[in-house]
Amino acid sequence: MDIKKIVDEMSIEELCGQVLAYDVQPKDTEEEIYDVIERIRPGALFLCGANKNTVEELEEQFQRDRGYYKHATKITGIPCIMSTDIENGPGCMYKPLPELTNPMSWGACNDETLLERAGELTGRICRKIGIHYALAPVIDLFYNFRTPTIQARSISDDPERVIRLAGAYIRGMQKNNYLATCI
Repeated sequence: MDIKKIVDEMSIEELCGQVLAYDVQPKDTEEEIYDVIERIRPGALFLCGANKNTVEELEEQFQRDRGYYKHATKITGIPCIMSTDIENGPGCMYKPLPELTNPMSWGACNDETLLERAGELTGRICRKIGIHYALAPVIDLFYNFRTPTIQARSISDDPERVIRLAGAYIRGMQKNNYLATCI
């Protein structure tokens, strides 16, 4: 695939679409989602989770998500990037998949091997369901005890510990080319 040739042949509108990640919300109808994909031609779809009660309902959601991926890829001619927010493993966006404990517990266990394995399993599950890009891990530093949300989302108040432990989780997610990640 000659990327330069593809880019050179794209219109300004198509180029702009490639830098957009369309936020696919559970409240959106399939018709709305397909319409937006056709109008903006996004380079990525951000899947906002599927709090389904059963594995069967979740599989139906995955089938719909695969349909969105195929449609976006067909419309643009470029493979669409599928992303989601999995700061606590796949289960934080896709019930009933496995969910990890909050990053605060990662700092408490202080075990790089365990976190790398958790990242690897997260990556494997996400790739299997069609996710390419993880908006994870959260690397907030816990400097203000008056912010309880950040307390649970923070690995530690020690930057070196955060780097080491978040790095282990990232290595696991990226192992075997499962996921691209960001912090």
